[in-house]
Amino acid sequence: MGLKRRFSVAKNIWLSFHSPKGKVYAALVIILHAVKLLARRLGIRLPGKLDYLSEPVGLTNLWALEERMKPLNIVVRANEPARVNVLLPALVPEIIFGGYIAMLNFILRLMETGYRVRIIVCEEVDKNEAAVRDACRRSSIANKVLEHAELLVAQDRSHEIAVSPKDVFVGYSWLTMRLASRAARATNGKLPIFFIQEFEAIFHPYDSFHALCMATYRLPHFAIFNSELLMRFFQRKKLSVFDSDNPASKLPHRYAYFPHAFSDIMPPSRDDLVTRKTKKLLFYARPEAHAARNIFEIGMMALRKALRDGVFDSNWEFYGIGSLALSDELELAEGVSLHMLPRVSLEEYCRMMRDFDVGLALMYAPHPSVPPFEMAAAGMLTVTTFFESRPAEAMEKISSNLIACRPDPESVAKGLQKAVQRVGEIDARLKGARFDWPRTWKDSFNDSWLSSLADVLPRSEIVGEGQ
Repeated sequence: MGLKRRFSVAKNIWLSFHSPKGKVYAALVIILHAVKLLARRLGIRLPGKLDYLSEPVGLTNLWALEERMKPLNIVVRANEPARVNVLLPALVPEIIFGGYIAMLNFILRLMETGYRVRIIVCEEVDKNEAAVRDACRRSSIANKVLEHAELLVAQDRSHEIAVSPKDVFVGYSWLTMRLASRAARATNGKLPIFFIQEFEAIFHPYDSFHALCMATYRLPHFAIFNSELLMRFFQRKKLSVFDSDNPASKLPHRYAYFPHAFSDIMPPSRDDLVTRKTKKLLFYARPEAHAARNIFEIGMMALRKALRDGVFDSNWEFYGIGSLALSDELELAEGVSLHMLPRVSLEEYCRMMRDFDVGLALMYAPHPSVPPFEMAAAGMLTVTTFFESRPAEAMEKISSNLIACRPDPESVAKGLQKAVQRVGEIDARLKGARFDWPRTWKDSFNDSWLSSLADVLPRSEIVGEGQ
């Protein structure tokens, strides 16, 4: 959270109280936040009475929810062109990973088909449209999209957003979906589109955020699921358009799903695998809070256990990718380290994936994740985790290079042992690298798939081939 946002939080806490006693309480809360922030920066441990147990986080959360859920200021005008309005929380290169990449490519395919698209950034605090465009020049896909898409930063909800009576709204996350739902009702009552890329309730403990997220799935919408496996989870749990309490559940055409395209990675040659002396393991290592579902800690514990058990000999090297924070080494055992690799271009990423023999990419969530498939396509024997909606058989049926385990250190360590034992099965690894899965987004969002959305994106909104 930046300094400007922290000041805004403090200001809103102060304005939430009116009586003299309330002002004193607000001042104490603000001071407590300031002291804790300073202590964290200086590495000082605070006395017990100042710890998290006494922190009134509900006040900050209350302000955050009310601010983020404020409706957009929609104004319907008959002379406005019809648009597909895509609501994003933010748009900065640092967060353009799997989910954002899928959404941006969806936008790109809509524009290539002829739809007029406007991106509405709902939570960006310190940037205007020009600043967002400038920052996104560092991301090839975001820059390409913004060459043709309209862009509006709507963090200031007093800003009027002119729409046509035919406009459609797309929510990227549960919070932006709530905004999309309100905007759709204010515009024409058409079903908004919920671009569902994960069961987002897992990102929250059982709190107000969790409850509101679950309530969002009950709002009427057309669902687009990132992968059939994720769709099956929602179907099994009777969530979203599969919930009988959702009015959209009665519609014959209420959802679609797409396979998440992965990078066009080629496996190494047979000669390369035969002549390798040093073996390498690649760990999708993401210790940051936003990536908790990748269960970094369990991956580290499994690696350490496997090393203690003698699974890896001295010919193995260990590398990690995916972290925004780590660029050094992490100790796995005495004299053995996990070397964290920096972010690289897509081209370099595709090339370097061919250098590894075993992959480790865990996912404790309904979505299967992308890295396990990319590792398998690179010829790695890849240890991943299964989940209730994606059993081990379903994962291993996609590619024989996938080894799906339970999400605990012992099971993952056994999976690593299986992978190491099969490293020498070169022909099997190369065969497992060839499986039927889209390698381009034009395959994921092909013309036939896009035409199936005609009821949601009416043909009258098309503005011409390639906007």
